[in-house]
Amino acid sequence: LSPLHVTWLSYIFLFCLSIVPLKDIEDVEGDQLHGSRNFLALLGMNRLLSISLAGLVAAIALVILADLNLAITVVLIALPAAIFALIAAFILFKLPRKRLYRSILVMVAVLALLFAINSLVFGGSL
Repeated sequence: LSPLHVTWLSYIFLFCLSIVPLKDIEDVEGDQLHGSRNFLALLGMNRLLSISLAGLVAAIALVILADLNLAITVVLIALPAAIFALIAAFILFKLPRKRLYRSILVMVAVLALLFAINSLVFGGSL
């Protein structure tokens, strides 16, 4: 693997590791019904959100330290930064945590759509 491949794979790993455990927030009752302990039950809400935020910061730091070209750096930082801001908004405004994961999915879809439109209109690519 080249250093660029290691950077991409590490970024994707950190990003996914930061987001996927948040899915458990929506299905606490279902997991309890089946006797399954999810990340929320194991860590608690505050620790789970803190770990997710730390993982997103680590993904951003990785991109910055990798010294990639500016266009790639901006795109790769935008995704975890936007989700970091979304999680922070849920915490600060005490929004219903059960809607957090769905909101993250919508955010990812919107950012992907914006990137696709930008690529079509301006001919940009990574």
